[in-house]
Amino acid sequence: MAGRAVTTVDGLDDATRVRWGEAFCATGGSQCGFCTPGIVMRLAALDEDATRDDIDRNLLAHLCRCTGWQTIVEAVHAAPSAVRDFDAASQRATLEGRAPQRVGPDVVFGHGGFADDEAPLDALV
Repeated sequence: MAGRAVTTVDGLDDATRVRWGEAFCATGGSQCGFCTPGIVMRLAALDEDATRDDIDRNLLAHLCRCTGWQTIVEAVHAAPSAVRDFDAASQRATLEGRAPQRVGPDVVFGHGGFADDEAPLDALV
């Protein structure tokens, strides 16, 4: 990593964060929020005219066990004004996951509580 910079979702500008948070929520492209921060970073690096092949290639390093791929791909082209009932989505996610789950733009960025595990400071991975 020497001489390189790492940007996380926290380093994205506000407009980009809002756009991806709303897009993933509108399409159901985020459930637990564990993998989506990395996915958002991969997608945010794409050009606006990215093809489906470009999107698929950028996502090869990621696996989302909750949503599958279709809703994530749909988030790339989601209209910024798309609306989703977060309360209804939370109820559905709770039924499907058999545990309380919250849906919202902050979950897309890993703030849903599912990725709160902490590795020991001396962990190699």
